[in-house]
Amino acid sequence: ASASASAAVGSAGGIKTLAACAALGAGAGLLVLGSTVGATVAVVGGAAGAAYCATRSDKVGDAARGAGNIALQGVDKAKEINQKHDITGKITVAGTQAITVAKETDQKYGVSTKVSAGVGAAVKRASEFESKHKVTDKVVSGFAAGLGRISAALEKKSTPAASSAAPSQ
Repeated sequence: ASASASAAVGSAGGIKTLAACAALGAGAGLLVLGSTVGATVAVVGGAAGAAYCATRSDKVGDAARGAGNIALQGVDKAKEINQKHDITGKITVAGTQAITVAKETDQKYGVSTKVSAGVGAAVKRASEFESKHKVTDKVVSGFAAGLGRISAALEKKSTPAASSAAPSQ
């Protein structure tokens, strides 16, 4: 198993290229399939598929390895720019300052207390409205009645009597 893994890494252009292809595939899998099959399955499936493509010795493999190498170049360029301009340091400072200002504003104006009170009042009113008008019960009974009608209509179409009564051509 170790020999075949080493061969796969070698055919993919190295561990970094293989990892970059897998990362690209994970992102693509999440974008394309995330809401359909779930994020975990989409990410793992996308990563595995892209990594497999990178090990192929045809045009698909060439394209996957090319994308992986371009991603690696992008990472290297991002590191270089960050080192030159200290972007992550500046983002950290700005984020810390924003949190400090938000806390000070909340303490000064009581924003979170007011929002909490407003949400509590809205929930109370919604609960009172529900108790008075029984909205949930009406929605559920209407939904159940609709499903019953659909079920009855489907049952009529699937009965043998209905199919034999249909005109033949």
